[in-house]
Amino acid sequence: MAVAVSGLLTSGGSRSIAQTIPALTTTLPVCGEGYGRLISTQIVNFPAIETEHTVEIGEGMVSAMRANVHEGGLSLAAPVVLHGRYTFSDFDLTIPAGELLAVDGPTGRVYVPTDYVFKYQREGRPRGAGPGRPTVTLAVDPTDETRLIGVVNFGLTKSSYPVADATFSTGNCTVLGTDSFRRELIYSGVSQGTVSIEYREFINDMARPAFSQTLRYDLSEGDVIGFRGARFQILDASNIDIRYKVTRPLE
Repeated sequence: MAVAVSGLLTSGGSRSIAQTIPALTTTLPVCGEGYGRLISTQIVNFPAIETEHTVEIGEGMVSAMRANVHEGGLSLAAPVVLHGRYTFSDFDLTIPAGELLAVDGPTGRVYVPTDYVFKYQREGRPRGAGPGRPTVTLAVDPTDETRLIGVVNFGLTKSSYPVADATFSTGNCTVLGTDSFRRELIYSGVSQGTVSIEYREFINDMARPAFSQTLRYDLSEGDVIGFRGARFQILDASNIDIRYKVTRPLE
């Protein structure tokens, strides 16, 4: 396969690869609002390997970017209600459905809600912030990972409450921020059987012109092309779009 590489690219724009090809090769989900400490950094590749994709001229064909792996939060599919008693008064504490923040405490990982409703049954309305309102965390039951335990802390005393029939999920997740290094290949068109593709690098979502290249591939020599470890099979190309399959991601 003959490949021509020409001068630096200093102008022109393209739609983000994250907008045009949402598939990830990582098995980790994208973090929601509640996630914990940074665990590691990994490379995330777009799109999925061995699947067909079609993009138009100016859109990204393939991308590799750094992603931060964090301790995932806890996601509640439905509200959790705890019933207890403090200073001879019964109370109800409701944690709404949504994301809870992961925090490593002295006894292990716990999950902190961003908001909750606390009400003594003898009172007409819920307690706001201040005296008489406890803090609350949830934790996965160490003896049964399908169950949760709620811990209500009034300061001088705290009590644990098993949570029945909670629907939840936990695990690590990824954050794909703009403050990272990203590489991508962008389709530029085809002329007389020669496909043009632009290579670009970005840091903090800003292009690095000195590291940009224009690549040209003569398809008469074969439909498999490559660049920096990546391999693509070109299934069809026109001056509107290109249909292709990635067989190996960017290194």
